[in-house]
Amino acid sequence: MGYVSERTDRQPMKQGMASAAFELKGLEVPLRYKSELLALDTAYSAAMRIEIDELIKIVHKQSFGPLITIGSGGSFSSATFGAAIHERVTQELARAVTPLEFLDASDINASVMCFSASGRNRDITYALTSAARRECGPVSAFVMDRRTPLHAVARKYTYCQIAECCDASFRDGFLAVATLLATSIVMTRAYAAISNEHHGLPTNLSDLERETLRGERYTDIPEKAKTALLHETASLLVSPLFKATAIDLESRFVEAALGNIHVADLRNFGHGRHHWIAKRGNNTGIVVLASDRNRSLANRTTRLLPPTSDVCRIDLHGNIAAQAISALVVGLYISCGAGEIRGIDPGKPGVPQFGRKLYHLSPGRRPTSELELDKRAAIRRKCYRDRSIDHQSALQAGYVEAVGRLATTSFGAIVFDYDGTLCGEEDRFRSMPKNVAEGLEKLNEAGVAIGIATGRGSSAGKAMRESLPSQLWSRIVIGYYNGAVITSLEDDRDELVQDDAPERLIHALQRDEILGGAEIRSNALQVSLRLEYSDSLMDMYERTHIVLSDQQIEAKVHASGHSIDVLLGRESKCSVVDHIKIHKRANGILRVGDKGRWPGNDADLLKDKFGLSVDEVSEDPDTCWNMAPAGVRGVQATLHYLNRLERHGDGVKLVLPAYEGLSFNEA
Repeated sequence: MGYVSERTDRQPMKQGMASAAFELKGLEVPLRYKSELLALDTAYSAAMRIEIDELIKIVHKQSFGPLITIGSGGSFSSATFGAAIHERVTQELARAVTPLEFLDASDINASVMCFSASGRNRDITYALTSAARRECGPVSAFVMDRRTPLHAVARKYTYCQIAECCDASFRDGFLAVATLLATSIVMTRAYAAISNEHHGLPTNLSDLERETLRGERYTDIPEKAKTALLHETASLLVSPLFKATAIDLESRFVEAALGNIHVADLRNFGHGRHHWIAKRGNNTGIVVLASDRNRSLANRTTRLLPPTSDVCRIDLHGNIAAQAISALVVGLYISCGAGEIRGIDPGKPGVPQFGRKLYHLSPGRRPTSELELDKRAAIRRKCYRDRSIDHQSALQAGYVEAVGRLATTSFGAIVFDYDGTLCGEEDRFRSMPKNVAEGLEKLNEAGVAIGIATGRGSSAGKAMRESLPSQLWSRIVIGYYNGAVITSLEDDRDELVQDDAPERLIHALQRDEILGGAEIRSNALQVSLRLEYSDSLMDMYERTHIVLSDQQIEAKVHASGHSIDVLLGRESKCSVVDHIKIHKRANGILRVGDKGRWPGNDADLLKDKFGLSVDEVSEDPDTCWNMAPAGVRGVQATLHYLNRLERHGDGVKLVLPAYEGLSFNEA
């Protein structure tokens, strides 16, 4: 039997029309949508086995603070699921918003994750671009396709990360079906991985059905919900665990014109929404989705409903994660039932011409000059904690002074941090990026003395020697272990330090309940604790101080993007600067690093009027500015600076467009 299009009478179902509507069942069947539901088992299995290492890394980065998830249309359901699982696992606040909500909001101090199956709608592209330029925190996107416009945004702003989960079974019609299920499954797996827990999901959809519905089947749900769905309006009462399902059902009912739907949780329904049932109960059906946790509340609620109400009650059981996923599948089948009754195929409802034009509208952006955007970014980076008017005024003045100072000084030497500045995390155990190496060669040709201050040992020198010509090695000063060992790059010793760290300190760190699980590397100058997925940087930092105090050991503690470093000597990265001043006789030394915010391991190095960050900055108006364009961070920002350095006498000057854009009064 072929697909029959949407009802042509366009009249709402009125009281007394239930029997007429019932007769439509079996005559108008949503074939496309049903075929997608039948393929869910394949999509489920694919989502359970697909590789998600990149997604796990992204989720780990954003797990230490609040999260904004962004999605439009069907992807808003995925965004809602993502926000819910972030809160449940990390105990940090999360909120799902539409692209327009995000674009219209003020700057938000939170991580951002955009959801889009195809990554091709203009709204989500605008949202990801805006998030990147606002530098909200870790910024990412989850897509189920390759080579999307979101990938282009990530190439422009390289600190953005894209997680791809692509499989032939993740294909949808008009409404998200397989992509919604797959996204929710892989997000559940990723958050379980960072919390070192099992995700709790069975290996296939049949087992999920058996564990959560306990005797019922997904395919029975359209028939079970029929009496409630025959009415003009459906009132949906849900447990909070099923919020994503409620959002998704509302979206499907509206987008496919399946009927009116009201959504409330089981308690909010009692705060006035019951008046609808009292006055319009004859043409309103009630669907209740209850979790294990709210079983008693659902029982008490349904007992109080009028006896004439048509109620469909669906209970889910078992593991919380499994219930949340199963509820989404239940919602998909409820939509199928509504489509059968009304003769609409949710997988192919037909799109009017004006709807296509609406879809392709641009959300619009306020025109702002690039210079103004970059100035705002530089100042915003400094306001991560103190957002008072007085502090912002001081930063406005500090910005003008810093731009002028940096743009008018000739630098005879530059001292760089290594990890996060000259090489990104993805290149940590490989050679230095070619374009960075070329930038250093040009500095040497200009007569600029080059210093490297790294928290690592000989592995950093080895990577640099693999990237730079040998005639340059003797001219580069490198300070290993945060400046504790200073030598030239041509020094290729593997063992830079002979003695070991105090045994009592190592044993104390290993016995600590928080630090004991970390990978520890040590010598007489430095102890490094490598972070794992489940570790909090600040928790480890504070705990390390406690251990040092208990052991009565005086030492500096710094945090990098990947480890906690305990410096057992008196040297610091500034020792490299001092060495260059004495031995290279260089005037005007520019300092470039990425962790300028305390307790970052570049905080001391960049606490200088010529300190320049490629990422985190301090709040000091006089030092440690990040002058990279909005959305440009890390190695990409380093390349921006290197490309802006021009020969000037015996050194180089930093050519800043912002300086040229300052008014006479500002300069």
